[in-house]
Amino acid sequence: KWNGTFFESTTLKEIGLRIQLGHRAGDHCSNPCNAAGDDFVVVDSNGIHKVGLDYCGCEKACDQVTQLLRARLYPATTTAPKSAATFNTLEFFHLLSFESKASVFEFYYTLMRKTDNTGTMSVPISYQQMIPLLCSTLWQDRYEEFLQMIHEWRNLKMLKRAGQGHDPGGVMGTQEGECAVLCPACPHPGKNLPPGWRDAPEEIR
Repeated sequence: KWNGTFFESTTLKEIGLRIQLGHRAGDHCSNPCNAAGDDFVVVDSNGIHKVGLDYCGCEKACDQVTQLLRARLYPATTTAPKSAATFNTLEFFHLLSFESKASVFEFYYTLMRKTDNTGTMSVPISYQQMIPLLCSTLWQDRYEEFLQMIHEWRNLKMLKRAGQGHDPGGVMGTQEGECAVLCPACPHPGKNLPPGWRDAPEEIR
């Protein structure tokens, strides 16, 4: 933002942005509740942003995690979350990891570069010795939280594609091997093997 002399780095929160959950865009919430410590970080594909975030505290409001998910924000934890990643970011990295083999570490620090690529500011983080002068003091490191979100996202996608949501026992009823994709070229008795295959001569087995 312009400080009267030059443009200086700032955060979306410092310039007044507040995200209100639990209501349609533009609707007023009569009982907003700040996120834990009024300290919330959103990991998006265009950078890592410190924002002001309010949950709906109205009588019929959903729980905090549900409010985040309905806003397409995936929380790092289900207990007083202070960080989340957008669905778009998780979907983008999921595809990118298949095509480019990029690691979570490489992707996350690319987002950090997009947030502050000057290399003139630093923040005390656990990975600072590996990548010096990379981060800005305007926001906290959320690498470990993002790693957790990616692990959960991949697991949920695997369960979804395996149809486990339709299992009477739910996700917890998933048996070993049920999420694996059967190879159509491999022999499967009762599926792609002819009747009497056990009695076939050795030369045609």
